[in-house]
Amino acid sequence: MSSISPFRWTAAVESDGPEIWRWRNDPETRRNSHNTGKIGLAHHMKWFRGRLADQKCLLLVARGGGKALGQIRLERRGRAAEISITVSPAARGKGVGTWMLSHLPHRMNGARLSTIVARVKPDNVASVVAFVKAGFRFARFVRCGGESVYRFEKTIR
Repeated sequence: MSSISPFRWTAAVESDGPEIWRWRNDPETRRNSHNTGKIGLAHHMKWFRGRLADQKCLLLVARGGGKALGQIRLERRGRAAEISITVSPAARGKGVGTWMLSHLPHRMNGARLSTIVARVKPDNVASVVAFVKAGFRFARFVRCGGESVYRFEKTIR
């Protein structure tokens, strides 16, 4: 991990879209996603611009060593937010996901968050480990896209 730290957050901008799209279409990322299909760049960029413009969405990019290492997306629902996380294929296995999950913002657009929730496929062992190491707790099984997944929660103090 020391070879790419220290990490820092930056707000995602439109020019981050193509790189995040490449990460999203990586075979391992797709296997661990709730939507496992390939996504075209034009479709992704339309979606990405919409997320950037949405006041209930926060997109952050983790950077270290002069490179983008991963991204999180928080979708606010009241004082809670659901998280989605992607680690760059080149940064996997280096603690980036745990760092990202351990250094989440407590506010979104001025609103204080109380809870962050995640839905993780049970066979996505790397994500399960990262969420647990970052202080998330298993809450229950939930249905997502026709399958049973873990729901993790973290209370923000």
